[in-house]
Amino acid sequence: MLASWGENGTLRFFAVTHLPLNFMQTGLGCRLISHCSDCRSVTLVVAVGEMGRTSKFNASGGRDHWGGVFPFVMAGAGVWTGQVDGASDVTGSFPVSGRMTPSDLAATVFHLLVIRPEATFPDPAGRPHHVTNGQIVRELLG
Repeated sequence: MLASWGENGTLRFFAVTHLPLNFMQTGLGCRLISHCSDCRSVTLVVAVGEMGRTSKFNASGGRDHWGGVFPFVMAGAGVWTGQVDGASDVTGSFPVSGRMTPSDLAATVFHLLVIRPEATFPDPAGRPHHVTNGQIVRELLG
């Protein structure tokens, strides 16, 4: 049974109670995208967390939240596949190349969904708000 997806506690418990990472190959539709050329052009698969994890284990044997880097996976719908964009320092604490913000990732996803990232929408008072203030990450596009 899956009790929690977090790594805050002991990783030994995590290894016994959680799915292995290869579940992402089938669970996120990568097989569909790799075997169906029509699906590849119209299906966007995105897996992203709201933060990374510290490179050092805490007292419970887990890893705490860390905002310095965040991993994500994208496939299909115009994404250039088979690449790694950016790198972190040796401890995985800070970006050293390919730095992007969550807003940049959002702008890229909206672009792939044919939603203009610079478009505006009104709030209940009628004031305009941008969909996102991020920039499209062109290096991710095929």
